[in-house]
Amino acid sequence: MQTPEIRIRQAKEAHSEVFQHLNISDSDLAGILHGKNHEQKLEWVISHFRSILQPLGFTGSHVSQIVTGADWDKKLAWIEQNFTGILQPLGFSQSHTSQIIKGKGWKEKMEWIEVMFQRSGLTPKEAQKILIKKNWKVVLD
Repeated sequence: MQTPEIRIRQAKEAHSEVFQHLNISDSDLAGILHGKNHEQKLEWVISHFRSILQPLGFTGSHVSQIVTGADWDKKLAWIEQNFTGILQPLGFSQSHTSQIIKGKGWKEKMEWIEVMFQRSGLTPKEAQKILIKKNWKVVLD
């Protein structure tokens, strides 16, 4: 099994021209290359980060959080389709978004934001602090 350091070095060597322009740190790259499907995650980042997420204000750190765990590709697609139409107008930053969407139940959390956030009286930061907890549903009831 390859160590994270070897994966990082190999990715940077194979895609050196791309990584010069992506502004992704070794720590962020380690997060992207962690776990299952790391090759697919890397290919997505190489092919789409500059054209999709960077214009929305997302950084390498945000991306490394988003691609953690299952449904990483669905999370990225959701952000691409909904960040500027749903989350940004409500005041959610890229940081709030990447922390909320990284865990389990992300789709349900995004639906709660879309439907219930404005009625909650919470700020985006307050909502983010609750939505990253395992018991977020109990807290918001």
